[in-house]
Amino acid sequence: MECTRLEMAVIFAARELAEHNGKNLIAGIGLPVLVTKLAKEMYAPDLTINIESGSFDVTIPEVPISLFGPRISYRCSAQLSNLHSLAGTGRGDYDIGFIGGAQVDKYGNVNSTVVGEYLGEHKRLAGSGGAVDIGCFTNTIIIIPHDRRKLVEMVDYITTPGWMVRKPFSDELIRREELGLPGGPMMIVTNLCIMKFDKMTKEAYVEKIYPGVSKEEIIQKTGFDVDMSRAKIGEEIKEEEIAALRKIDPFNVYRTR
Repeated sequence: MECTRLEMAVIFAARELAEHNGKNLIAGIGLPVLVTKLAKEMYAPDLTINIESGSFDVTIPEVPISLFGPRISYRCSAQLSNLHSLAGTGRGDYDIGFIGGAQVDKYGNVNSTVVGEYLGEHKRLAGSGGAVDIGCFTNTIIIIPHDRRKLVEMVDYITTPGWMVRKPFSDELIRREELGLPGGPMMIVTNLCIMKFDKMTKEAYVEKIYPGVSKEEIIQKTGFDVDMSRAKIGEEIKEEEIAALRKIDPFNVYRTR
C-alpha cells in the first residue's frame, strides 16, 4: 500500500505520542486532530485529547472541518467555552500542545499572523487562535509542510514563542525562560522528517528522516543551516497504519493523499 509523505508525517507524529500515553493534550484544528486521533487508536489509548474550542476528552466520530463543528462535542466529557479551554494552558491543565502554522524558525517560533512586514507590505493570515496560549505554556509539537518559505531562519512575526525570542524592534534574542514561560517546543514534524531541539543551542536538528527521503532534499528545502549529524532513518510505514489513517479520514478532508 503506497503512502504519501504527508501521511508519513501524520503516522510518524502519532508514533511519537506513544511515549506520552496517559497525558493530557490540547490540539488545534487540522492535522493535529488527525494525528492525535490516530495516536489514540494505535499507540496511546490513554491519551486525553482536548480541542481548543472547549471540547474536553473528545472521541471525534468524524474528522472535523471546522474548529466549532458540533460533531467534535459528540460524547466528549465536557463542552465548555473556548476561553475556559485556553485559560487551562496557563493553569497547567495540559502536558502537551499541538499546533500548525505558516512559518516556523530554527528556535521553534511559530508565525500564523502575517508573512512580510507587519507595518509594511504583508499578507495577513488567520492569526493566533489558541496558538499563543498553547505555545506559551505547554510542551508543544508543531506540524508544517517542509518548504524553504515555511522553515525559515527567523519568522516574520512571532505569534507563538519558541526557545529564543526576538525582542520587539530589535535583533536581540532572549531565552523564553527570561520571559517566565514554562514548557517549550518539543519537535517540528514535516512531510520529510522530524526535528527536535538541541538542549544547549536551542536550535532545531533533524532527528528522524522518513523512508525514501534524502538528506540532500531536506537541506535544499530548509531555509536555515540545519544539523543533520544526528539524523536516523525512521521505521518503515506499516500497511495497518495507512489503513487506520484512511479509515479515520475516509473522504480525505485534510488532503493527506
